[in-house]
Parts: sequence; C-alpha cells; structure tokens
Amino acid sequence: MSDTFNDGDPIDATLLQKLKTDVAKATALAGAKASAGSNINISELENKTAAEITIPKFFGGKTAAKSVVNGKRQTFAIDYTAAGFSKNPSAIILTPISGSGLADIKAPSIISKSVTPGNAEAQIWGSGDTKTITLYFIAVQN
Repeated sequence: MSDTFNDGDPIDATLLQKLKTDVAKATALAGAKASAGSNINISELENKTAAEITIPKFFGGKTAAKSVVNGKRQTFAIDYTAAGFSKNPSAIILTPISGSGLADIKAPSIISKSVTPGNAEAQIWGSGDTKTITLYFIAVQN
C-alpha cells in the first residue's frame, strides 16, 4: 500500500496526476545528481577497460575568391591548420558564395585524396556566366 493509492479506494484523475507529478520530481532529482564537469569514477569496472572519448573540434573559414568559368573546373585551397586537428577531419561542409549574385552555381566538392589534418582542396565545375566565387567551410574532427 502506498500513500498515493489505498486499497479499495477508487482511482481518480487527481490521484493519477499526483503520481505523475511525483514521478516527474523523482526523475528531475535523479538527473540533478550529475552535471557537466562531473567526475565519473570508472576504476572499479570489472573489465578495467575505459572508453575513449573524443571531443569533436569545429573550425570555420573561407577560401580566397576565384573566378569560375563555364565548362571549366576551378580548385580552391582550404586551410584549417589553425584548428590544430590531430587527424584528418571527418567532414568538411562547403557553401559557395557568388560575388556577382548569380544563382547558377554547381555544388562544390572536396578532392578526397587532398585531405590532411591541416588542409584540403575543393573543386567546383563552372556553369552559366563567369562569376567570382568564395567557398565558406566548416571542418569537423571527431
């Protein structure tokens, strides 16, 4: 028998709402026992093998502006050495920005064999009118 329900008493909405509130409070209190920056002691694990945790690193920037001509490939140097990545980034996101405002821009791509922990090379195929394009990028290492 609990203090919420008594044997033989009818179950009504008020009692159910109290139970729901009590569960929500208990859940909130349990979550409050650990917070960001808490030390978690795993030394007593039977296996004695700890998990390796890699904190993702993000770095953003932009390339030099280059002229892109219809029917020709243009390459762009992407430099993220200031990020201090210890290995190749797992992702590089590219956004082309046209200086002339023309919207006809093919999707840029990373040349996969060019990726290093400090830089990469992107390429874009020219379409439409000749335009000046800058590639904005975000490199992610995780």
